[in-house]
Amino acid sequence: MYTLWFMELLKLNNLNLSYKTEIVSDVLKNVNVEISEGEFIAVMGPSGAGKSSLLYVMSGLEIPDSGEVLLKGKNICELSQDKMADIRLNNFGFVYQIKGCLRSCHSYSTPLSERPN
Repeated sequence: MYTLWFMELLKLNNLNLSYKTEIVSDVLKNVNVEISEGEFIAVMGPSGAGKSSLLYVMSGLEIPDSGEVLLKGKNICELSQDKMADIRLNNFGFVYQIKGCLRSCHSYSTPLSERPN
């Protein structure tokens, strides 16, 4: 009999994030998430629910007001900006939804234009 054991890869403990403009908007309130190595997850919700903010905090792009973001047991919120950039480079990838990031092209034209002669 074999026992499968997955290492806890990412853990969020009592995460809180708010944006302070003219009013305070609580975006993430007491969020607790555990993601194990090899696990696939989806972050879904309506517009304005905090999905992007959650991903930014998970990757160290945004620092939470309180709580911990543990990557392989290490709290990335306590690291320098250079160390966090290195962690993002080696551990995270984003596909942005912002329309202006890529020049306009059709999905079928890109692979054909990149093919060698």
